[in-house]
Amino acid sequence: MTFFHEVGHSLNANHDNDVEYEHRKKECNPTDAEGGSYLMYASGTEGLLPNNRVYSHCSLDAISYF
Repeated sequence: MTFFHEVGHSLNANHDNDVEYEHRKKECNPTDAEGGSYLMYASGTEGLLPNNRVYSHCSLDAISYF
Protein backbone atom coordinates (compact mmCIF):
# COMPACT_ATOMS: atom_id res chain seq x y z
CA MET A 1 0.00 0.00 0.00
CA THR A 2 2.91 2.34 0.64
CA PHE A 3 3.93 2.00 -3.00
CA PHE A 4 0.48 3.11 -4.21
CA HIS A 5 0.45 5.96 -1.66
CA GLU A 6 3.74 7.24 -3.08
CA VAL A 7 2.48 6.80 -6.65
CA GLY A 8 -0.46 9.01 -5.64
CA HIS A 9 2.00 11.73 -4.59
CA SER A 10 3.77 11.37 -7.92
CA LEU A 11 0.44 11.94 -9.65
CA ASN A 12 -0.33 15.16 -7.71
CA ALA A 13 -2.44 13.75 -4.84
CA ASN A 14 -1.93 15.19 -1.36
CA HIS A 15 -2.89 13.57 1.94
CA ASP A 16 -6.63 13.11 2.41
CA ASN A 17 -6.48 14.71 5.84
CA ASP A 18 -4.67 17.88 4.65
CA VAL A 19 -6.23 21.26 5.43
CA GLU A 20 -7.14 21.77 1.77
CA TYR A 21 -9.75 19.00 2.09
CA GLU A 22 -11.24 20.15 5.41
CA HIS A 23 -14.46 21.16 3.62
CA ARG A 24 -14.68 17.62 2.18
CA LYS A 25 -13.81 15.81 5.42
CA LYS A 26 -16.62 13.23 5.27
CA GLU A 27 -15.74 12.42 1.66
CA CYS A 28 -11.93 12.40 2.02
CA ASN A 29 -11.33 11.37 5.60
CA PRO A 30 -14.10 9.02 6.81
CA THR A 31 -14.20 7.31 10.18
CA ASP A 32 -13.56 3.59 10.62
CA ALA A 33 -17.33 3.06 10.85
CA GLU A 34 -17.62 4.72 7.42
CA GLY A 35 -15.04 2.40 5.84
CA GLY A 36 -11.78 3.80 7.22
CA SER A 37 -9.17 6.11 5.76
CA TYR A 38 -8.14 6.00 2.12
CA LEU A 39 -4.73 5.28 0.56
CA MET A 40 -3.63 8.91 0.71
CA TYR A 41 -4.18 9.35 4.46
CA ALA A 42 -1.05 10.80 6.08
CA SER A 43 -0.27 7.74 8.21
CA GLY A 44 -0.28 4.07 7.33
CA THR A 45 -2.98 1.56 8.23
CA GLU A 46 -3.13 -2.22 8.48
CA GLY A 47 -5.20 -2.24 5.29
CA LEU A 48 -8.10 -4.17 6.80
CA LEU A 49 -10.89 -1.68 6.11
CA PRO A 50 -12.55 -1.29 2.68
CA ASN A 51 -11.30 2.26 1.98
CA ASN A 52 -7.68 1.48 2.95
CA ARG A 53 -6.92 0.07 -0.49
CA VAL A 54 -8.48 2.72 -2.74
CA TYR A 55 -8.01 6.39 -3.57
CA SER A 56 -10.60 8.85 -2.26
CA HIS A 57 -12.60 11.10 -4.57
CA CYS A 58 -10.37 13.95 -3.38
CA SER A 59 -7.26 12.09 -4.52
CA LEU A 60 -8.88 11.10 -7.80
CA ASP A 61 -9.87 14.72 -8.41
CA ALA A 62 -6.28 15.85 -7.84
CA ILE A 63 -4.90 13.10 -10.07
CA SER A 64 -7.33 13.99 -12.85
CA TYR A 65 -5.86 17.53 -12.96
CA PHE A 66 -2.32 16.17 -13.33
